[in-house]
Amino acid sequence: MTNEEIQANHEWTLELFDAFREICDRHNIKYYIAEGSAIGTVREKGFIPWDINVDVNMLYEDYLKLDAVMEKETPEGMYWGIPENTNWMVKRLIFPDSKFAEKPPVRPNVDVGLFAPTSNVKAFRYLDLVILHYAYSAYKLRQSDIPRRYPYNVLKYVAKIFPPKFYFALMRFYANKNNPKKSRYLVNLNCGGKLHKGDVVKKEWFTGEPEIFGEFEGRKVRLPRDYDIYLRRYYGDYMTPKHANKGLSRYQKKT
Repeated sequence: MTNEEIQANHEWTLELFDAFREICDRHNIKYYIAEGSAIGTVREKGFIPWDINVDVNMLYEDYLKLDAVMEKETPEGMYWGIPENTNWMVKRLIFPDSKFAEKPPVRPNVDVGLFAPTSNVKAFRYLDLVILHYAYSAYKLRQSDIPRRYPYNVLKYVAKIFPPKFYFALMRFYANKNNPKKSRYLVNLNCGGKLHKGDVVKKEWFTGEPEIFGEFEGRKVRLPRDYDIYLRRYYGDYMTPKHANKGLSRYQKKT
């Protein structure tokens, strides 16, 4: 993407994010700035220059509230849902294609990550994470239209044996599997990319007091309570930009 395309993407994404924030704040639905957007909040007080969306996390129960509200109050000129021909498993706030004179290289969006209670027993909560991770990876492979070589072409064939509703039902099962009053940990329900221990967090990071806030492009946003530990688990030394270094994966270059 050119600098002009990235700048346009940021402007469109902020328009979506402002609408998202307004609805969440008006209905008392909590969300937490996440991943690359959390790094941007702490390090840049805004977008990482090469980032292309806003990442937020929320509890699954809050996502259900948000979904019910969005079905009735979707901001004018925006779309809340999962477009066809995507590998998304969670609804996002986006613009319809009619918004753009020319389709942008990357669709501006507010990307929602979901967390739900998991086991207090370490082995069981990481088993939950492994199952969710590989189920989501299988779904993304299933939905991809990119030709694959062995063994991924075989894995894609296996993943396509199961219909999309199987993967969504599995995510809902794990969202409701553990007692939220007893659980002290949360697991990421739609964790893609690298299998990462950062996708299991302490419940108090998303529910405890006092709340921690930062600034994102002049907007006050909520951070996970122990955001430094959260970000270091994902990215290591997140305060040092790494995108210019050679030999990094696309996932690492995001920071």
